[in-house]
Amino acid sequence: ASAAELPSAKSPTAAPASTDTDGWQFDVASYGWISSFKGTTATLSPLPAANVDLSFGDILSQLDGAVMGVAYARHNRTVLYGDLMYSHLSLTEDFNTAYSTSLKLSTSSLIASAGAGYTVLSDPNYEMDLLAGARLYNVNTDATLSIAGLGITKSGDTNETWVDPMIVTRFSAQLSDSLYLTSWAFAGGFDVGSKFSWDLFAGLGYKFDDTYTMILGYRGLGVDYEHGDYKYDIVQQGPIAGLKIHF
Repeated sequence: ASAAELPSAKSPTAAPASTDTDGWQFDVASYGWISSFKGTTATLSPLPAANVDLSFGDILSQLDGAVMGVAYARHNRTVLYGDLMYSHLSLTEDFNTAYSTSLKLSTSSLIASAGAGYTVLSDPNYEMDLLAGARLYNVNTDATLSIAGLGITKSGDTNETWVDPMIVTRFSAQLSDSLYLTSWAFAGGFDVGSKFSWDLFAGLGYKFDDTYTMILGYRGLGVDYEHGDYKYDIVQQGPIAGLKIHF
C-alpha cells in the first residue's frame, strides 16, 4: 500500500541541515492511505489480464490487512531512507453470463524501497533532497474461476517480483512555527524493471512538538510492468495521513 516518505519539518529559526547537528537524526512514521485502485492486472493464466476499477470503499470491504511505514536518517547533508507498504485483498467478481461464472481472487502486494541522497538546498525555511535508490515490487495472486453452469472450476496462482531503480526529489517549506509544506516525486523503472513507475505526494505537516508531527496530503502512484504474458499496469491515488516521530 508504499505509503510515503514524509520529509521533516524544521523550525524557522533552525540552522540549515548541513550545520544543524553533528549526530544522526531519525524520522519514523506510520501512515494510512485512502486510495482507489484502477488499471489492468494479471489474474489466472492463460486468461488475459483483467481491467480493475476499485474505489476506496471497495478496497476497504475486501481488505484483509495492511502495513505501511517509512523511516529516514539524516547526518548533516547525508540522507538515508526506507519504506514498506504491504496489503492483502480478497474479492469475488460475478459475471452476468448464462453459465453463472465467478472469479475469486486473493492478492497480496508488497512495495519496499531504500536509497540514499544529499541535501542540495538547506536554509531555515526551505529544504530539498535529491536521492537515488531501488524499489522492490512483489505481487502474488491466487485465483479460482468457477463456471457453475458447465461444472468447471479452475485454480492457479501468479507470483511476480521485480526491482525498479528510482530517482527521488523531496522538498519542504516552512509556513509557520508549526505548519509546513511537504512533497516528493519518484520516477523509476526505465525499462529495467517496469517500463515506468512514478510516485507523487503533496501535503501539510503540523508539528505538535519536537517529537510528534501529523501529516495530511494526497498521493498518486503508478506502475506499468510487463513480463511475458504477465501485465501489471495500475494507478493508485487518494488522501494520505501519517504520524511521524522524530528523535
